[in-house]
Amino acid sequence: MAPVTWWRSTTATRNRAASPPPSWAPGQLIYDYHPIALGAALPAGAYQLVLRVYNAGDGSILLTTSGEDHYPVGLVQLQPAEGE
Repeated sequence: MAPVTWWRSTTATRNRAASPPPSWAPGQLIYDYHPIALGAALPAGAYQLVLRVYNAGDGSILLTTSGEDHYPVGLVQLQPAEGE
């Protein structure tokens, strides 16, 4: 198994859509964009994208309903940069 490397969004601001969580309805989709700087040295290939959520008050990691510390979103395929 390959070693795990974590990258995180460099934008610590939350919920730029300006709708506070108490106003969310069950099943409502909330779009909140967080760019992730991966660096030019990252090789092309398939990568597992996961979501990890932190408690805004104390910074602790919130667990999923199954007790995991992250949620697998899906695979992303990185292509080589143009000219490589």
